[in-house]
Amino acid sequence: MIRRLFFIAVLIGAFIEAGPSVVWASDVTVTVGSQVMAPAMALDPERVTVQIGDSVTWDNLTGQGIKVTPDWDETQPIPPYIRPGGTVHLRFDQAGTYRYSVFTATDRFEEDRIPTAVHGIIQVQPPAP
Repeated sequence: MIRRLFFIAVLIGAFIEAGPSVVWASDVTVTVGSQVMAPAMALDPERVTVQIGDSVTWDNLTGQGIKVTPDWDETQPIPPYIRPGGTVHLRFDQAGTYRYSVFTATDRFEEDRIPTAVHGIIQVQPPAP
C-alpha cells in the first residue's frame, strides 16, 4: 500500500513538474495559434513526448504563413513555408531530444522582416518493453 501511494505521489509530482503542455501519445498534433499579446504565436503543446516511429503534425492556425525550423539535421525535408490552415507532418525514427522554432513568414521564400518566433521540444523515447 505504501509503495502504491509513493508511486502515485511520484507520478503526480512528475506531471506537475512537466506542466500542462506535455503530451504523451503515438501521433501528436501541435497547434500553432495566434495570441493577442507578445509573442504573437503560441504552441499547444510546447513539449511533446512520443516513441520511436511516432509522428508529429504542426497545424497552422495563425492566419499567416509560418516556417517550422528544426534545430537538428532532419532526415526528412520539411516544407519551407506552411500556408494559413496548412499542416506539416514529420515522423521520428531515432530517440533523442529535438528542439525547433516556428517563425512567421510573409511568403514562400522569406521570413518576416521582424519575425516572431516560438520554440518547442519533442522528446522521442524507445518503445516501452
